Amino acid sequence: MSDSDDWYTTSLRSELSQGDIVRAVPTGLIDDPITICVPDNAEPSGRARYALASQLTERSANKPKFVHARFGLGLGMVLWPDCQIDKQKNRERPEREWIAAVYPVRPLSDVPEEHRAEVATLERAQWFPLPPHGAELTEHSFVDFRRGWPIRQTLLSGRVLSLSDEALAALRLHLFWFITELSFREPLVCPHCRSGLAVADIFQRNTEE
Repeated sequence: MSDSDDWYTTSLRSELSQGDIVRAVPTGLIDDPITICVPDNAEPSGRARYALASQLTERSANKPKFVHARFGLGLGMVLWPDCQIDKQKNRERPEREWIAAVYPVRPLSDVPEEHRAEVATLERAQWFPLPPHGAELTEHSFVDFRRGWPIRQTLLSGRVLSLSDEALAALRLHLFWFITELSFREPLVCPHCRSGLAVADIFQRNTEE
């Protein structure tokens, strides 16, 4: 794992960006069976009816509904690329429609002891390592690629760290491995001239309008 001085920027990036670590964000799991909460707007006390999704009647189908989830609040990392983060804002859509996917940041001690060294050396596809850094991240940690979900960007105001360009490059390669189950051979060699290739020379940056 790279030294923390190389892994993070000296100050936060100017806008919410891929690789930002944010405090007090919800991460969770939708359970089975799905449980629905239907608020009763006529009740000033905020009472609501609860039911399994399979028990919804036609009468209640058009009312606002919320899904129950097991969740916790903690540090999370934004993994969407910047163009996706900014898309709705650039299209002048209402702020309520600005969303981004966040993935939980957890202490490395949550990983079985026999796997911790593999996480730290980027050898576990589902977990991306994060070295400690000051008061914002006090112990070795990791991002769990398996447990992300989209939330509104208005919940992402508590940014504490931004990844450096070096760490972002490592993050993107790690995501590629996790999503595709493919990784690059090392060293990369041109099949025609047999000269060495850098991974950075293979990719080009694509953005949407």
